[in-house]
Amino acid sequence: MTEGAIETTAGLVSSVSKRLSRLADMLPPVERAADIGTDHAKLLTLLVRQGKIRKGLGVEVVEGPWRTALNHVAGMGLSDVIEIRKGDGLEPLAPGEVQAVIIAGMGGKTITGILSRSPAVVQSLEWLLLQPMSQAAGLRNFLQGSGWRILEEALVMEREIIYPIILACPGEMPALSEWEAEYGPLLLSERSPLLKRLIEKDIQGLQEILKQLAKSESEESRLREAQILRKCQQMEVLMQ
Repeated sequence: MTEGAIETTAGLVSSVSKRLSRLADMLPPVERAADIGTDHAKLLTLLVRQGKIRKGLGVEVVEGPWRTALNHVAGMGLSDVIEIRKGDGLEPLAPGEVQAVIIAGMGGKTITGILSRSPAVVQSLEWLLLQPMSQAAGLRNFLQGSGWRILEEALVMEREIIYPIILACPGEMPALSEWEAEYGPLLLSERSPLLKRLIEKDIQGLQEILKQLAKSESEESRLREAQILRKCQQMEVLMQ
C-alpha cells in the first residue's frame, strides 16, 4: 500500500461514525461481503481500504441512496472492487456470492424479515453482522431458532444513543432467556461498560410510561403498572 493510500484510509476512518467504525472492526476478513441498505457505501469503502474484504457489494432499494452510493464509490476510485446493486434486501444476491452480509441501521423486525425472505442466500453465508436500531430481542431469538450462534456482541454510543452490534456464525446456541434476548447473552456475561447505561435508559423509559398510567383509574392500568414495576425491579437486578 502506498503512502497516499495509507493517508486516504486514515482520513476515511476519521470521517466515518463510531458505529460504522466498530462494524468494520468486528467483521472477520473475507473475500466478499455485502452491505444491505448501504446508504453512502462508506462501510464497504472502509472495509476495502482496510483490507478486510477484497470485493464489496452494496444494495439499496431506493433510487436516491442507490445513486449516492454509486457516486461515492466512483469518487473513491473503487468501482472495480465495489459493486452497487438496486434491489430489496438480499434478493439481488445469489447463494454463495458473498461470505458475509452486513445489515445495519434498521429495526430488528426489518432485519429478520430480510433474512427470512432469502433462506438460500442466508444458508450459504459464513457471517452475519447485524446492528438493529430496535427490537433486538426478536432478532436474537430468530438467530437462535435459525441455526445461528452469536459469536461476538458490542455496544457503541453515538450522539447519546447506544447501538447493539451482533456478529453471528452458523452453529447451535442454547435458547435465550428474556433478558439474554433483550440485552445479549455475551453482553450480559461480559458486563459491557455501556450495558448499565443502556438498562438505565430503558428503565427511565418505563418510568415515563408509569407516569402516564398513574393518570388513569382503570383496572387495566393498575395491572399494567404492576407488570412494569416488576420489570423495572428485574432490570435493576441485571445492573448489579
